[in-house]
Parts: sequence; C-alpha cells; structure tokens
Amino acid sequence: MNNTAHDRIAIGKRFLRTIVCIIAFELVRILAYAIIFVQYLFLLITGNHLAPLREFADRLSKYAFSLLKYATLNSNVRPFPFSDFPAESKQKQSSSDIDFS
Repeated sequence: MNNTAHDRIAIGKRFLRTIVCIIAFELVRILAYAIIFVQYLFLLITGNHLAPLREFADRLSKYAFSLLKYATLNSNVRPFPFSDFPAESKQKQSSSDIDFS
C-alpha cells in the first residue's frame, strides 16, 4: 500500500474518533446543564454547594475541553474513552472563592 493510501486511512480513523468525540461532547453538554441546575437548586435550598458534584463538574469541564481540542485538530491526545478520564484537581477551590455579586 502506498503512503497516500496509508495517510487517508489514518485520516479516516481520526475522523471516526472525532465523530465519537462530538457525540460525547453533546452528552457532556447535557450533563453539564443538569449539574448546573442541581447545584444551584441545592445552593438555594441549603446555602452550600455539593462538593463532590462540584469536583465532578470540574473534571467534566476538563474532559469537554479535551474533546473539543481533539475534534478541532488542536491536540493529538485522544480523550476518554480512548484514554483515561481527567483526574481530580490537586488544587481545591473553597466555597469562599465563589463570588455571587
């Protein structure tokens, strides 16, 4: 097989992975809306945010960013499900860092 055919096969494989990334991004977007709604509802009722949900939302936003970078050809790092889901942040943000003004 010549080099051009090999390049087109590689491009086709990347395109198929990109389709998976686009579908995953749309699912992540819907999940993010649900998280936002639940987080604000909980905040209005209790006056506090849900820390585990907030940490998951942080990881989810990193995942969404990695999906977009891969799909727009700005990264060659394959996002989940082709690699690991983004890890939890080392640096925690406290509730006092949230500005409601």
